[in-house]
Amino acid sequence: MADGVFHALERDLMMTAQRYAFNTAYDLEALAPIGDDELAAAIPEGPLRHRILNAAIVAALIDGDASRTEAA
Repeated sequence: MADGVFHALERDLMMTAQRYAFNTAYDLEALAPIGDDELAAAIPEGPLRHRILNAAIVAALIDGDASRTEAA
């Protein structure tokens, strides 16, 4: 989504994560994008933050194209 397009594979990854890891069911299309600082402030230091960072890396690469925006 960092490239401005919510690809189907990114959506599927996020739907799976929220269903099985977080037990949530948010409407992903209705969520407003947030910035790096806002995300960092919302997630406390520790293992969960590390897992979310790893998931963000996977999400940036899942559509097969890591744009400059996604790599930043």
